[in-house]
Amino acid sequence: MFVCYCLQLQSVVTVNNTEGRHKPEVFRKESLKNRRNFTRICSKVLTDLPTAVKHTDKNGFQELPERYLSNKRDISKGYSCENAIAPEKASENPWMTILVKTAPSNFENRKILRETWGKIRFFKGKIFSLLFMVGLAPSSSGLQMKLQEENAKYGDILQCNFVDKYEALPIKVLSTFRWIIETNHQSRFYSVTDDDCVINIPDMHSIFTRLDTSEVKTDNTTVAQDDHNTIYCGYTFNEGAVPQREASMKWNMPMELYSGDYYPDYCSGALWILSYDILQSLACVSTVTDIEDFFVEDVLISGILREKLGQGSNNIKPLWEKRWEEKIRLLAFHSGKLDIPKQRMLEKWREWSTNMSNMQ
Repeated sequence: MFVCYCLQLQSVVTVNNTEGRHKPEVFRKESLKNRRNFTRICSKVLTDLPTAVKHTDKNGFQELPERYLSNKRDISKGYSCENAIAPEKASENPWMTILVKTAPSNFENRKILRETWGKIRFFKGKIFSLLFMVGLAPSSSGLQMKLQEENAKYGDILQCNFVDKYEALPIKVLSTFRWIIETNHQSRFYSVTDDDCVINIPDMHSIFTRLDTSEVKTDNTTVAQDDHNTIYCGYTFNEGAVPQREASMKWNMPMELYSGDYYPDYCSGALWILSYDILQSLACVSTVTDIEDFFVEDVLISGILREKLGQGSNNIKPLWEKRWEEKIRLLAFHSGKLDIPKQRMLEKWREWSTNMSNMQ
């Protein structure tokens, strides 16, 4: 695995240098500046970090295992997105950047998304941006050149320096978060989803415009409905979930990785939404947390790392208070388990985008 990583990274660097996108000395200086910026931001975030809350519910999650409560790593370490494929820089900051987990070989999935909800760049006064997150493909697969060509055409792929595999999903998301901070790619909101999902853009726009602009009174102070430090579950909100302990199961969780009887509240990976502030906090706290080998990215990021921020369950919310309402008003359609997923994705987008042109 290590040899594959080195060979692939060398291939990526060679291709980029040949294209002349960056002079090596300029790129190195820019990378060093980005890393220092990330370290500076995280130093402040971690200094201000409160102690994780201990919950009082005896029938569910109470506190994180010691492995995740303690700080063990240097914030200067972590996977980067240097020397690989990067997206085009937007002329102005988007209102919503949608981050899509995808594999290097999933060309068809990315094509469907670009032809459906991913093609929406401007809707009712708000700018949307699409970003596909990938890791390094095996050097013998021939995928790297195809990815280079795809990004040259669409400019919407970010490739970070880790070997792409299912178990690397947490690294895929957290590396992207770090890249966003280092390069200052700011949006008002970010969504995290999968490349086999359809996003209900009209409803997402409506809900988050309201959260962004409506106001509530707290202690005689008027503030925005969204406090910039909350994760919103656009698919399903999970509370009281227990780790699977059977080796034959896809999400089997060994005791050495997570010793607790319950997971903290978390959002299902099909869609969750957050602001830049909490994105920063999650990226920073991940660099000092022992997350090695933990592969369930929605539990890790929107559950464990969020819980470590010391706000208890105050920084995660379902978009609907009632479960029956959540089931019929999901902001994402997940096609992963269907027999004919591509056809159903297209059908769902046609349903959600009906009369959309009249709404813009």
